Amino acid sequence: MSVGAGEGEAISCAPRGARQWWRDPVQECTWPVEYAGLLTSPVWRGVGVRDGRDRPVLLIPGFLAGDVSLVVLANWLQRTGYRPKLSGIVWNVGCAERYLPPLRRRLCALAERAGEPVVLVGHSRGGLLANALAGLEPGLVAKVVTLGSPLTDNLDVAPLTAAAVAGARWVETARDPGARSRHCLTSGCLCSYRDGTESAATGPVPLTCVASEDDGIVRPQSCVLPGAKVRWVRGSHLGLATNAQVYRILADELAPAGRPVRRSTTRR
Repeated sequence: MSVGAGEGEAISCAPRGARQWWRDPVQECTWPVEYAGLLTSPVWRGVGVRDGRDRPVLLIPGFLAGDVSLVVLANWLQRTGYRPKLSGIVWNVGCAERYLPPLRRRLCALAERAGEPVVLVGHSRGGLLANALAGLEPGLVAKVVTLGSPLTDNLDVAPLTAAAVAGARWVETARDPGARSRHCLTSGCLCSYRDGTESAATGPVPLTCVASEDDGIVRPQSCVLPGAKVRWVRGSHLGLATNAQVYRILADELAPAGRPVRRSTTRR
């Protein structure tokens, strides 16, 4: 993982006086309001958004979610000139080793078709997979953008989420006895995920971490890695993939400098 935009350290630190995430689970109920705000925002219409010029973007969903959770984002990216590709994940709940091999194949195919490295955007656990993927295939990845991903501690999450992870771990070890010895779905996982994250820490791929101080599922400070470019937003964890502030950040992060600005993508 390399420092973004030439910075020697994170662009911003944790917000002062931020509410402790484990005391504000009600914040997660605001995602419908955030979605409605996105649909009425200028960024949704493409106002001020640089043209993507067919730049390839691979989208990876979060824990207990699938590609359907990123369809809105994929639609927006396509309308603003990008070439988005969904991950093929129906339900992101198993060991990372189940997802990384097919993700690597999808990444290779997308980069080959586009003729250029791919931008990876991952929501929550999807960001963890994206970061590991960049470590495993640095030559195929242009940049990684994580949305509310607990990069410093994969299990620094709210109690209900931790319980869901424990349940997923039990199911995984029941279907695959070897998962226990590999410490699947723990911070000490021994599969290729660990190799990827270790390689990403010193690799050349730029990393941008988007974190919300209102996150009710992941501790906000866990979503920030030293040396990464950090962008703070307001809003729920569940709503990060449909948050107008996040879309404005993605518009800035995904488009290389010099690409023309689209005035609007609204169809008449």
